[in-house]
Amino acid sequence: MDNEMILIIIMGAALLIWVIFCVFFMLHRILKSAMRSEFKARVQCEKCGTVFDASAKEAMRISMTKTKSTTITRVQGAALVNRPDYISYAKKFYCKNCGKKTFGQVLNLEEIRTGLKAPVTREALKGLAMMIIGGLAIIIVMQIPMGIARMEKEKEIEQMKQQQLEQIREQYWSR
Repeated sequence: MDNEMILIIIMGAALLIWVIFCVFFMLHRILKSAMRSEFKARVQCEKCGTVFDASAKEAMRISMTKTKSTTITRVQGAALVNRPDYISYAKKFYCKNCGKKTFGQVLNLEEIRTGLKAPVTREALKGLAMMIIGGLAIIIVMQIPMGIARMEKEKEIEQMKQQQLEQIREQYWSR
């Protein structure tokens, strides 16, 4: 395998690792942004029926969920956008009345969704910009060794041409 092919494989691996890192970093920043927001989730305990407020940090915590939804497809610009429309969205919360961690229906889901749309979009665009800039930087930096490898290959080809020319001269003109 020649040097250019090895460098292309290295560049591809570096770009893949960069994209994976950026996706996880972007998801982490989106989650942190949502946790910093001031929304309160109105939750109704499925066991005892008590309605209580849960903080953004508690609502964004990863836990089991039960959902019933339909998908609404809308034309937005030149694209078809699928968006789930939740009939029911329940998540495990610590109920203050029961004293247990049970499923609780989130009552103000649309309000939360619209309130978080701007910060989530902003963080996603920042992450996408970081991904593009870093990817371009990797490609630009990898062009240096690729150029050196290309020059070495051209020198090698030129040497092989000279050797063939010398062999032809010896074979036909040395008689």
